[in-house]
Amino acid sequence: MIVDFIWKRRREVLFSVRELSQFAVCPLLFLREKVMPRKRSKEMERGAILHNEAYQRHRERAVEMSVEEAVERSHEERMVGREIWLDNGVLGGYADLVIIENRKATVIELKSSERSARWPGAAVQALGYAVLLSPLVKEVKAAVATFDGRLFWERKVREGERDFVEGALRRMWKSVLEGLFKPSPGPHCLSCPYRKTCPVFKEGDGIILEVGVSGHGRRQL
Repeated sequence: MIVDFIWKRRREVLFSVRELSQFAVCPLLFLREKVMPRKRSKEMERGAILHNEAYQRHRERAVEMSVEEAVERSHEERMVGREIWLDNGVLGGYADLVIIENRKATVIELKSSERSARWPGAAVQALGYAVLLSPLVKEVKAAVATFDGRLFWERKVREGERDFVEGALRRMWKSVLEGLFKPSPGPHCLSCPYRKTCPVFKEGDGIILEVGVSGHGRRQL
């Protein structure tokens, strides 16, 4: 039997999982989004609409219960939650989709397009939520998919994944305390909305990025 549930009771935290994903990709991106958030793009607007529609359909048949209760009930039923609040007192946020069965969970970060699903921060978001859920379950996987059901990334959370999230959180806190947010150039720069004003890009030059699955190929920006 499948039981749909919701849990929206948020607590105050220092950082959101979304902020962690931005910092992990590029500390300067995190700063720009925090201080001077950009206007929503059409893709972002579409994503917000899809999230809201999915949540409203889910809410019509869902019951409200805590994540702890959902984990306990997962021994007998398949628990499916949308917009589930998870936090550890420091880091927190709403996970798009959480599926729990027999105390084993999958946390799915949903994106509106292939482009947004392939953004490196999407995997960090999924990992962040999965790590927050991990103390409550026997096993947890993080995944990134689009609303039409295409799976783009999936990983089981082990010590290495926990260390990555905790390390990124420590670095973010250190940067905030020191007021230093150094840019981190990489393939993600190709689609960065702040590229034109980024100090990494010298006037008339740009930077060379390694692209490709095996690091082969070079592209001038």
